[in-house]
Amino acid sequence: MIVVDMHAAHERITYERMKRALEAQDLKSQPLLVPVSLAVSQKEAALAETHGEELLQLGLRVERIGPETLAVRQVPALLRGADTEQLVRDVLSDLIENGESDRVEAVIHELLGTMACHGSVRANRQLTIPEMNTLLRDMEATERSGQCNHGRPTWTVVTLSELDKLFLRGRNTGMTASTAKGTKPLAICLMGPTASGKTDLAIELCRHLPCDIISVDSAMIYRGMDIGTAKPSHEELSQAPHRLIDICDPAETYSAADFRRDALREMNDIVSAGRIPLLVGGTMMYFKALLHGMSNLPSADPVVREALEQEAKERGWGALHQELERQDCGGGSHSSE
Repeated sequence: MIVVDMHAAHERITYERMKRALEAQDLKSQPLLVPVSLAVSQKEAALAETHGEELLQLGLRVERIGPETLAVRQVPALLRGADTEQLVRDVLSDLIENGESDRVEAVIHELLGTMACHGSVRANRQLTIPEMNTLLRDMEATERSGQCNHGRPTWTVVTLSELDKLFLRGRNTGMTASTAKGTKPLAICLMGPTASGKTDLAIELCRHLPCDIISVDSAMIYRGMDIGTAKPSHEELSQAPHRLIDICDPAETYSAADFRRDALREMNDIVSAGRIPLLVGGTMMYFKALLHGMSNLPSADPVVREALEQEAKERGWGALHQELERQDCGGGSHSSE
């Protein structure tokens, strides 16, 4: 199945049509009722005087009216609402640096893009079947119709297997509690920094997909730590409950290995219910532990730790480090560790 973004597609079509129309009639100039006076350097004034014909081809009529003064009398018609002074200064800067300027063309193309965007069908507009067919035929006839002029794709392909996963349907890729041997169930990971909008996006996904959210945040696991953690509000949690939030007191120890164990348990529960685990958070160590596992090492022993700290008080950390080097000569340990 091919899904088309009708606004992006129509925007590209409109943009290309406007660009062809502009090229066919060249750049038309708009005389200014009141010329714009610019104070410039003598070098810039001389440059504008020397390149007067080239500037006129760009739709700019610039005259030198003093040793360090220019008057702008005409601008490209498409740019009559633009900042004329800044445009001319940018063009002169390009001429000084490169000997030529594509500033006007670039600004005009940017303006065409804005006009095409505002002149295209909107996202909430429901097209008729004939309008849809016309849009598809125009896409076939338009150059670079695969992207809008902002670089976003205008269409994408959704396979049957991807549709099955979204709706938890049959075929061979369906996600059920009894997943085929060797096939991992679908899960979605949504990661990013604090206050980047993850919670809003996760709640929106839950409105459209059968997802249950698992928090992947090393601060949100603690009860009472609501300030500075961007923890979801009571209203947000009522819309989309989050698992692994408020599960520990701040005085308790909770490791990445603990998270992996708890997250896998929650994921299995969600999959058993025929739903999709949606893992949301910004603790990358937790994501890494979940995706790649943990090294097979013994858990931290508070008794051993206390004994080592006591020994360090008596002998010094340097002596313990030397002993570590003797026991693990190839471990590459450093005293700063």
